[in-house]
Amino acid sequence: MGLAHLCGRETTLLDILIVVGGVAYLLNKIFFWAFERSREEKPFAWAWLTRFVRGLEPVDWHIASWSIYLVGLLPWVIVFLSRRNYIAALLEAGAGPSMVAGLLNDLREKSGRPKKKAEKWLDWFAWICIATGLTYSLHDFGGLTALSQYLELGLVAGFLVGTALLAIKHPSGYLCYVLMHVFCAWLMYTQGTYWMVWQQAISLIFIVDSFRLAHRRSSSAPS
Repeated sequence: MGLAHLCGRETTLLDILIVVGGVAYLLNKIFFWAFERSREEKPFAWAWLTRFVRGLEPVDWHIASWSIYLVGLLPWVIVFLSRRNYIAALLEAGAGPSMVAGLLNDLREKSGRPKKKAEKWLDWFAWICIATGLTYSLHDFGGLTALSQYLELGLVAGFLVGTALLAIKHPSGYLCYVLMHVFCAWLMYTQGTYWMVWQQAISLIFIVDSFRLAHRRSSSAPS
């Protein structure tokens, strides 16, 4: 309860973290959508949008996506902890090193150097963090006794399955991310964090379109 009580006294700081985290994660989805869009040959209906998306190379949009995600990471972790969402908080914390590794790999590609293979310890670190968050949540709540815990588990499942599918370039990973955002929006709604509900809802627009684009490319690719 200590952190939640502390954040309750620092409401102004928590409000700032909510806005920073929400904006950063929304921009993350927009930049990742722009990454998918920049790989399309067909122009947009609006010329200015075509110029905006194609103003950067796909790898640049990917770098921007990783970078802005890392900006919002700590605020989201703090917000989750302040709401006793330990499972979701440790999921975010556990994903941090993988996001840094992804950013560094894209920077290597940008400079013309070969990408490095993902380190196994990154997966182990993420799983250990999730297990730690689940264990502490079970201890704090006395078992699976709260709706928020089940919403967190749905969020975690959507993230893990979606990430695994996208890692092998399977477009349905985006649909798992849709599930993740629905659970997260529901969680934030039950806890009165309405700005983040809107952020999750708007993010869904870009995730669904990213799925549509990736699925179209996958379907048209020679088998």
